[in-house]
Amino acid sequence: MIATIARLLAGGLALGAAALAGAAAHPAHALTLTVDCSSWTDPPLLKTKLGVYQTPIHALPDILAAMPMLGELGVHEYRYELGWGKPDAAAHDQIGGDLTSPTIDFSAIDRILAGLNAEQVRPLLALTYCPNPLKTRREWPAWKDMPSDLEVWADVVQQYVAHVQSVAPGAMYEVWNEPDLEGGEGKVFFTGSPDDYGRLYQASAGAVRRASADAPVGGPALAWYHAYTDAMFRSAAPVDFVSMHAYGDPRGALNFTRGVVRDRPELPLLLTEYASYSDFGLDKPISRHPAAARFFADMQQLLRYPDCTTVYWAQWIDDPLGIVTASLHRKAIYNAMKLYQTMLPVDRCQVTADAADGVDAMAGADAHNVGVAVWNTTADSRSVTVRLTRMPFASGWLRVYRIDAEHASYVDNPESEPLAVCETVPLGRDHLSWTGALPGGGVVLLAACDGSGRSLLRPRRLGTYVRGLHWFPDRTRDAVADFDPHTWIARLSTGRRGEGAVLTGAVIANPVPRLRVQVHRMEPAAAETAAGTVGLRVDFASRAGGYSKAALFHGGPRGAIPDGDNWPWGTRRAADEVQYRREIETGATFNVNLARFAPADWDGRRIALGFILRDADTDARVRIMLDRAP
Repeated sequence: MIATIARLLAGGLALGAAALAGAAAHPAHALTLTVDCSSWTDPPLLKTKLGVYQTPIHALPDILAAMPMLGELGVHEYRYELGWGKPDAAAHDQIGGDLTSPTIDFSAIDRILAGLNAEQVRPLLALTYCPNPLKTRREWPAWKDMPSDLEVWADVVQQYVAHVQSVAPGAMYEVWNEPDLEGGEGKVFFTGSPDDYGRLYQASAGAVRRASADAPVGGPALAWYHAYTDAMFRSAAPVDFVSMHAYGDPRGALNFTRGVVRDRPELPLLLTEYASYSDFGLDKPISRHPAAARFFADMQQLLRYPDCTTVYWAQWIDDPLGIVTASLHRKAIYNAMKLYQTMLPVDRCQVTADAADGVDAMAGADAHNVGVAVWNTTADSRSVTVRLTRMPFASGWLRVYRIDAEHASYVDNPESEPLAVCETVPLGRDHLSWTGALPGGGVVLLAACDGSGRSLLRPRRLGTYVRGLHWFPDRTRDAVADFDPHTWIARLSTGRRGEGAVLTGAVIANPVPRLRVQVHRMEPAAAETAAGTVGLRVDFASRAGGYSKAALFHGGPRGAIPDGDNWPWGTRRAADEVQYRREIETGATFNVNLARFAPADWDGRRIALGFILRDADTDARVRIMLDRAP
């Protein structure tokens, strides 16, 4: 049991924590971490980075019963394989009929989508595998084969996507799953060649586009062999993302794929299957508390790949490698993800350590909250002191959470499944010091708040998020460009090199009539010359298709036009109407009445938002917040 001790020290409030029962009272290794809560650093602790992956091999009732756990976890992306024609998949026979008259039973996918919508989670649907009416043989592996008629396949895909879009307009589509993977008895998921996959992709992507002009489609969900990516590109069909899988270490797959897409700056990378380990089982580290520490270590790495916009952790429900067990109990990694997604503010602050010694940390802060996650990747206990300096608030509460063999790890200790507060201490100064034991493979999270209940993680609903817009002209650059459709906040930073423009955006359906905009320039970009030009651009969709007009709102210098003539989205030209807004420089709010700037042919339903940071110095950072204007 953890005892709480509080005492005033010169210069601030110090908090001590006794070691866990059974742990050494004074671990041999000790280190101090200092968190400067007002000094910003990159990359931010983005919440758009994390999703989960669910196979269709679990029973549909279990898949549906786990939906509320997604909301609790705070993730907003969910990859699901449809599993058409695969006999052990849920609703594998949803495509029925025969080759001349295929039928579609939407009842299963409708229930899944309803569950995801209730938790504000966006689906990425993998269009897999060969439906029963399009099989060319009766043997069990026929689900791996090319569909016998690509025109019929395309008709099925088009009808399916049109239906899904009517229920979940932000859904994304991935064509097949690991078409390259070889196994002991041949191809594991697709018997076709790269050329076959190219034809399959062309038929699929064309069908997706006919069903919805904005629905993102991509592939090839590779295990490793990029001949299938090349075939996808040769098809000349639309490609909105490139996806791959990795287990154990993502860097090799990501670095190699960056080379494959070096001439496609508009394409984000999606890691649509990832797990920290390649050795699975309930008795393995992946199912026990070391997976929590490994999760944070992995996120530390993955955040350094800004062009990899989402990582779908494998997998959601499963005993050997799941985030939750087959009986829907939360594993340690579930609780680690929950700490990251719901208790760490996005805007990252500087952490310095007097020694590494197998311990690492990440911290974030906003005006009302500070969160620090500390993890120990060694097998030995450590004594850790965390000093919080330059706190954004003077009073409030500190709560301490633990994940280790005794806490918040169901497989290690079935009596301790959910996260629980281990210590609660009132704050009274702007300098806080906490000391405690950190067991091997353990995680400690310190969550401080001012008690107001306010947070930049608060969700907003200003329209329907349809798709993200991306631009990565140099994938080796550490610039950050992120828009979170859950909070409606964009974060842009120039990184260590500081040149050029940093852009991100989103297509929005049915936006609110008036947007309130606020820009926060984060240090060290204090001077106008260092801060560069910040802009918000709105492109308006035409009733005739495409986009017909763009309006740009920017901060000084007054003559700067930050979007230029080669804007990558919307009208693809410089803005038609430009307004200098001093509020962007001062941090005050201003309102944008969409009808005031819209062209006469605006369809009234769709806009493309663009967020811009241009010509700023090294490590310039801005946060652009949107809200509903009165």
